[in-house]
Amino acid sequence: MPIRYSNTPQVNYGRQTTNPWSRFPANAQPITSAPQLGSQPVKVFDPSGKSRWALYHCGAWRGLAPQKDFKTGQVRWAMDGSLISQAVAWASS
Repeated sequence: MPIRYSNTPQVNYGRQTTNPWSRFPANAQPITSAPQLGSQPVKVFDPSGKSRWALYHCGAWRGLAPQKDFKTGQVRWAMDGSLISQAVAWASS
């Protein structure tokens, strides 16, 4: 059986495109340009394209979650203890 060589990939794992930014929204920017000072939360994207609201705190991106006050019913956003280890992009909304 002869070996054939090709210049195109023969194995396809899920949805692969030539543009890696196609899985993110149009307003997404590289994580290196994300604001690291201040308390304004941003949407942070992992390599698969899933987003979470996060803040940069103590040298890492920390996930945020809504917490409801059981007395007043008011909702506030607070860090939930999760760490976003492979953040690759961010967006302001």
